[in-house]
Amino acid sequence: TYQAREPRMAEGNGANRLEAAEAIAKGLTGGSLPLHLTTLPYRNGLGQPVVHAVLDIGAQGFSSATADRPLSVEIYAYLMKEGRVLDSLAASTSVDLSKVGNAVRSSGLQILTAFPLPTHAASLRFFVRAGESGPTGSIQQNVTAPAFASGQPVLSAPLFNLPLTGRM
Repeated sequence: TYQAREPRMAEGNGANRLEAAEAIAKGLTGGSLPLHLTTLPYRNGLGQPVVHAVLDIGAQGFSSATADRPLSVEIYAYLMKEGRVLDSLAASTSVDLSKVGNAVRSSGLQILTAFPLPTHAASLRFFVRAGESGPTGSIQQNVTAPAFASGQPVLSAPLFNLPLTGRM
C-alpha cells in the first residue's frame, strides 16, 4: 500500500512565522493575547489619506511574565486591499520587565503607527506574540478614507483607544 508521509511541522522560529502568516493572510481576530485596535483615517500634511492606528496589547497577556529576563515582543502589521499588501510593519523588541514589569502587567502595551491609505476601503491586520513561545493575538479592522472636501471641516467619530469592557 502507499501512504503519504506526515507533513513536517515547522520548528522554532519557522512555526512562529507560519502562525503569524496564517493570521495575517486570513484576517483572523482572536488568540490568547487580548488586542484592541483604534484607527483614525485622516490626511497627512500633503492632503493624502493616511490611517493612524493605536494597538493596545492587553495587560492580561503579561500577567504571568516574570522579571528574571527581558520579554520579547513581536509585532506584524499589514495594510491590505483585495489580497494585495499595500504596506507593512514588522518589529521585534524586548521589554525589560525588571524596570517596567508592573506597568506592563497593569496597563499592557500600546503601539502607535500610521499607514498610507488608498482612496477606498482597506484591511488593517495585526499579529502580536509576547515571548518566544508565549501568548499570541491577531486583530483585523476594515478602514475607509473619508471624503475630504476642500475647505470643509471634518468631524471624526469618537475614539476609545482602550477597550471599554470592564471599565463602565
